[in-house]
Amino acid sequence: MDETLFDTLIRKSECDTLDFKEQYPFAGRTDDEKSELLKDILAFANAWKETDAYILVGVREKNRRADTLVGVNVHLPDNELQEFVNKKTNRPVTFSVEAVNFRGIELDAIRIDSSQSRPIFITKNFGKLQSQIVYIRRGSSTDIADPSEIAEMGKAAASSPLLPSASFEMSAITRPEDKGAYLIGCVYVQLTNSDDRRSARDLAVTIRHDDTGCVATRPYDEWQQAPSDGRLNPWVLRFQHSLNPKQRTMILPIQLCERSQFPFSMSAELTAADCSPLSFRAAITAEQFANGEKVPFHKEQT
Repeated sequence: MDETLFDTLIRKSECDTLDFKEQYPFAGRTDDEKSELLKDILAFANAWKETDAYILVGVREKNRRADTLVGVNVHLPDNELQEFVNKKTNRPVTFSVEAVNFRGIELDAIRIDSSQSRPIFITKNFGKLQSQIVYIRRGSSTDIADPSEIAEMGKAAASSPLLPSASFEMSAITRPEDKGAYLIGCVYVQLTNSDDRRSARDLAVTIRHDDTGCVATRPYDEWQQAPSDGRLNPWVLRFQHSLNPKQRTMILPIQLCERSQFPFSMSAELTAADCSPLSFRAAITAEQFANGEKVPFHKEQT
């Protein structure tokens, strides 16, 4: 986020696309405390809005306006927050977290994309939040959507047009673990561009990777493996919903161990309705794992 946009936002009042938070307890906190952050992200994702929404963290508010920039002691980690939110929801939330230095003060900006496949809710109770409840932002407060609103969200998602062509991006988010092991926190795919902002349907992916010799983990709930296909390498998975423009979905985590070889190679073949098949490849080094880097897959010629 550039300084001009941040300066513009802090001059506005809280509304259905803007919120100020002095701090967000996350690392090492209780489920009740973490649920406040989850609730706010869900509410903005479900809101009726035409522009992206922002939560600016490290900003003390007074009468719904920014009063003091107090800053943050520890930045919210984007990759951990992505995993935290999207492992709990019925469908992915498209958002991002960015560290911001504004006038020498460290802050966080959470951007929730305007384009979401709604309604979005958690599938199991968590902290103070109830499953199957659709939280929604109204003005400067959070409310529960009524049945008619939920029905309208469902109609909009069902009637979303489909695309004849699209551009996809794939990346892996790495994280070092204890005892010399490594974890690909998630492999994800994002619809970065499409004609007329249309959605992608019938999305499927085949992921091949070097043998880890470790117990494989399961894909995220949004992706389904055929009951008759018990293979863990390659993974043959199908996405349960349509993928909206700018939306990204986490596919699966992969656990590595001490005997895993580097660079760790992965390839993916991606298909979607009315789109040409795409092939991607990535070779992840031990240094990238140690630094917890986001590693892009490179598109291959087909």
